[in-house]
Amino acid sequence: MAKAKQIYVCTSCGQVYSKWQGKCDACKEWNTIEEQQPEPVRKTGGARSKGSIPTKRLIDVESSTSARIITGISEFNRVMGGGIVKDSLTIITARPGAGKSTLLLQVAQDVANQGMNVLYASGEESDSQIKNRAERILESIHPNIWIHSDVSMNRVLDLIEEVEADLIIIDSIQTFIMEEYNSRPGSPVQTMECANALLQVAKNGTKPRAIIIVGQMTKDDEIAGVRALEHLVDAVLIIEGESGEELRGVIASKNRFGSTGEAAFFAMTERGMEPIENPSEYFMTMREKNEQVSGSALTVVKVQGLLL
Repeated sequence: MAKAKQIYVCTSCGQVYSKWQGKCDACKEWNTIEEQQPEPVRKTGGARSKGSIPTKRLIDVESSTSARIITGISEFNRVMGGGIVKDSLTIITARPGAGKSTLLLQVAQDVANQGMNVLYASGEESDSQIKNRAERILESIHPNIWIHSDVSMNRVLDLIEEVEADLIIIDSIQTFIMEEYNSRPGSPVQTMECANALLQVAKNGTKPRAIIIVGQMTKDDEIAGVRALEHLVDAVLIIEGESGEELRGVIASKNRFGSTGEAAFFAMTERGMEPIENPSEYFMTMREKNEQVSGSALTVVKVQGLLL
């Protein structure tokens, strides 16, 4: 086994350097370049990989339509392209307090009600914190929901098999680590290796699973970490809306299984995220018949990616 060379990675954009420097040439940020321990380089020697997947002619590949998990949350189904694809990896991001965890708990409850097992793994909150939120927004907690509070992705991968999870929720990907890599949580190496491990689970041909991961958002309203994370996943959902306001909008900036032109609307209430199935009625001021209001007009305004 050849000795691995030391590398330096920008924690802001993921740019790799052979030596340390104060400013990243790619994203122009200062003091974001950190030393990383790369995976040892293995000599292949031209040997063939045993058990590798055989190459097929494209014409011989069987066509299939990805099965979906249709939830009872109509707005969520629509922005996902018709439901959660069973062999997909989705990332959802938003500012703190926008309702990521709340919405995903509601999705977990709905999927569990359909007889499927759900694993909710959190590296940010304790079991009791998750339970308190669930008791506040759910009428009852389904026994098919399993929770695990730890930062070890290795343990999460084991638990997926143990509970035979059909849906896995990871909150958030930047807090988890693969124990074989010597770098801190949230570093480009850890984030991508954890995401790659989850991708292999989702795309398993024998037992495909749906996985939704939460991604932290930066002050520039972008997913924290490397850009490669967005390219890796099948769908990227963004929750928009201020924490002090009721309205929430969910848009898909990427969706391999549906349109990116859809937008879902929710109202944040004490009972969680309630779908707004008739946005026109929600946004329009309802007045009595024949009531005249001076200076009143209806228009369409696009604000921060939402069409209102």
